[in-house]
Amino acid sequence: MSWWSKIFPSTKSAEQLVDAAVKTGDAIWYTDEEKAQAQAQMRDWYIKLLGAMQPFNVAMRALAFIVGGIWVIHLIASTAMYMLAVFICAPDAEVCRAAMAAASIDKQLSSHINDPFYLVMAFYFGAAGVNGAIRTWQEKK
Repeated sequence: MSWWSKIFPSTKSAEQLVDAAVKTGDAIWYTDEEKAQAQAQMRDWYIKLLGAMQPFNVAMRALAFIVGGIWVIHLIASTAMYMLAVFICAPDAEVCRAAMAAASIDKQLSSHINDPFYLVMAFYFGAAGVNGAIRTWQEKK
């Protein structure tokens, strides 16, 4: 029995070792063909994603307008109350109901409305942002 057969007890082990070495060597170099294939697969995936999201476009718009409208109403109301407080409250007053109301609206805005608003806006505009990022990346090449 030779020392070679002690290292590789069967030809199957030697074949597996050679296959592993070839795959490792192939994985080290990223050829232009592999890059083109990866880009084509990414484009196909993106087109499938847009197609899959098509039925939800109306729902995304409705959700964006509803949550965006609630956010804008709260923002305008709190800003108006703060501006009103400047005109109706005395400068030396300890308590100003308009300022307290504005602070209450701000608290509601920050604790209950901002997070869903940001999430819905990211959901609604996310696909367009990803598309713009991909286009920008492709134009730089």
